[in-house]
Amino acid sequence: MSVLTLALIAAAAAGVGVAASARTGWTTNPPALRTPPATTRVVCRRDTKRARIGGRIRCLRVGQPCDPRFNTTKPSYRRYGFFCSSRASNEPATLFRIAQPGTAPSECAGIGPTPASTPPGLQNEWVGDSPFWLGPYLRRDPGTSVWRYTTNLPLKGSDGWAVKFVWLLARTITNPVRLSITDLASGRPLSITIVGTYTERSAAPLLDPGRPSHPDVPDKPSTHEWGSYVVFPRASCYRLDAQWPQGFWSLVFSFGR
Repeated sequence: MSVLTLALIAAAAAGVGVAASARTGWTTNPPALRTPPATTRVVCRRDTKRARIGGRIRCLRVGQPCDPRFNTTKPSYRRYGFFCSSRASNEPATLFRIAQPGTAPSECAGIGPTPASTPPGLQNEWVGDSPFWLGPYLRRDPGTSVWRYTTNLPLKGSDGWAVKFVWLLARTITNPVRLSITDLASGRPLSITIVGTYTERSAAPLLDPGRPSHPDVPDKPSTHEWGSYVVFPRASCYRLDAQWPQGFWSLVFSFGR
């Protein structure tokens, strides 16, 4: 028996791991099985934010799937300027940037006072007049159509700021109403998403009296109702248009903080 063989037998009997054989290069700890060093660094792309969330390094960006639990952990999404949420109950949670829009323009071509009246069966004033009203979740400046985004937690998605709008239509109108909101500076229509009993995303959705997205209820016997959110890409001047076979309605307004 050779001297090398005797040495290997002795080492094995002593419980010592043999690193390698001089003849074969064999190792007891191949690279594929080695534990990576604790200093391994996660590299994030320039369009993401490097953050430590839930004990892990994450590369955060607007629109990526997220876990709402990390809104309140320490550290949380909010520490890095993000928040996990969804715009509607049937939409997945994604990351939004915590950011305000720019200042609402003080002047817009064609802007004037916001018309308001009380729909039948309700107690508060809404924007519009019979047979069509809307309830934007924005603060309206007195005497002018400057509508301000004043939410306590401003959330900007990849396409802009979503604002809840509720639409009312008198039941005397039996034909659909076509909606649109246009950015006057760019000429581009905004995305309007009808939500409730159904979902429809369009730049020109229809409000069909035979299909309200909020079910008709006995305490509102004179109107149909639709829930929605409208995405504003920036602070700017906008024009709302509503058309139905018997008439139309148009309003210029300013949006921003």
